[in-house]
Amino acid sequence: MLARSGRAEARLVLRAKLVLLAAEGHSNQDIARSLGCHVDTVRVWRGRFARDGRVVTLEDRPRSGRPARISPAARCELIKLACDKPANHGLQTRTTWTYATLARRLLHETGIGLSVSEVGRILRNEDFRPHKMRLWLHSPDPDFCRKVQRICDLYHHPPDGAHVLCVDEKTGMQALGRRFPSKLPAPGRAGRFEFEYVRRGTSSLIAAFDVRTGRVLGECKPQRRAEDLVGFMEALARNYPTGQVYIVWDNLNIHYDGSDNRWVRFNQRHGDRFHFVYTPIHASWINQIEIWFSLLQRRVLRCRLSLRRCLAPRRDGLHPPLEPRRSPPVQLDLSWPLRPNSAASRRMSRPRTSRNTAAKTDDDARAVEQFLRQYQGLAHIRVRHRAPLITLESGPADDPVLHARLRRLAANLWQLEMATHTGRWEPTPFRASRDELLELLLGNFGWTLSERA
Repeated sequence: MLARSGRAEARLVLRAKLVLLAAEGHSNQDIARSLGCHVDTVRVWRGRFARDGRVVTLEDRPRSGRPARISPAARCELIKLACDKPANHGLQTRTTWTYATLARRLLHETGIGLSVSEVGRILRNEDFRPHKMRLWLHSPDPDFCRKVQRICDLYHHPPDGAHVLCVDEKTGMQALGRRFPSKLPAPGRAGRFEFEYVRRGTSSLIAAFDVRTGRVLGECKPQRRAEDLVGFMEALARNYPTGQVYIVWDNLNIHYDGSDNRWVRFNQRHGDRFHFVYTPIHASWINQIEIWFSLLQRRVLRCRLSLRRCLAPRRDGLHPPLEPRRSPPVQLDLSWPLRPNSAASRRMSRPRTSRNTAAKTDDDARAVEQFLRQYQGLAHIRVRHRAPLITLESGPADDPVLHARLRRLAANLWQLEMATHTGRWEPTPFRASRDELLELLLGNFGWTLSERA
């Protein structure tokens, strides 16, 4: 009963006890003295319940509150203005709105005066942030699923005796040096390096990642030209003199034959052992060399180290110091098919609201942790959540290695995003429920979650 409830609001419990005592025939003064309230309170709620004997009568009636100062028309004018480009309203030098700019233009065009805080409250109430922009990426490749499935099959089930190599180029690497030596970190003090640097030009790295062994072979060149890539592939052929070789790379122009049929002639010189597999358009994350490029960017280039001091080429032009430690492969079930257009992604979902988003993300993060603990080889993965994102990372907390993340699009709809070697996130076309995306990630892209040195 409401009168003995320990979870209901105290005022509702008081009113329920008041009504029960009134039903027993007690006077208003006796009820007020027994419950410790004013006699007018007893009189109001006793009369209201006598007129309408429902429990809902004990709740407060809706109150009008302060009259609205900002009319609905003014709110609509503000949202209309925020939905348009600033250039269409005389602000040619701006690409995005700010709250202050919106307030000034609204006053100038409509005569409606709003403060900056009022503009912010109105837009936040509509979940509208005109100053925030997100990257939009969609692969227009009509054979996206077929290409991704073939590459994943090569990763997980390579042909007998064949070598699967992921090849790509990292251009524009600055060979920087410091005028003064850097200071090493100490307890209570972070490491420091001097602001000024010495330019030693730029270099382009062409590298190949052996999927089976984790071996990386690379060569630095001043430029990334077709003849440079052909020379690197010749050195690669000398390192793999026997067996079929599958090359996984992107759709760069020098990766195709061109007018000189460079790769047809290259294959003829090596007995047609090389097979070239192209990733889908705008899907660089499917190439495993991108994972190693991210380590190179974070561990070497970001610290302003010179590659020319770190790498000593051999006679064949390749760099053995580029070989990282290879962790044991993650053993996962690969029977789950690719389903970028699953039933969950086509299902109508209610719009996302900002209310209780953080609490929902906390629950989803715990569910993701429990899901990952079902598999061996994933103890190094750490789940970090911040609405509306759930990020899978490893390594130290102050310098984490990013693997993948889920972005909430609606109540039961998520999108899978992969980390690139530059530290940015690249959206994928896979949209489904949380568990379906996790099964997709572990079943087909489990190598992205492997432990990295």
